[in-house]
Amino acid sequence: MHCQPAEDIDQLIQLFRQRNGPPDSQDGSKTLHVDATERGIGRNLDDAAQRDDYNGKHGWHCLKNTVLCDEFQFIFFMGPTWNGSMHDRAMIEEELPSLEALAPYQLWF
Repeated sequence: MHCQPAEDIDQLIQLFRQRNGPPDSQDGSKTLHVDATERGIGRNLDDAAQRDDYNGKHGWHCLKNTVLCDEFQFIFFMGPTWNGSMHDRAMIEEELPSLEALAPYQLWF
């Protein structure tokens, strides 16, 4: 049923093609939204682990994942779990180094 999100760029392209059809098609998604989700966790007793889990922006300890979805809220990609101290942009650059493969689809990010 294509309900499971992609885990790498190749699966992302395959899932996107299955959902939207050929690149010149007028149907389907016109925008992709990249964001990070955060979920709070209990404070670790180890000082080094506390620093890794602490998100200074929000002031709490958390774990993060990146999510790539379209305007219909269909999740195309969900990245691995990162510590709260990792920056959102660094996460997406590590997980999806090149989104140039989606260029023929003329998407807005």
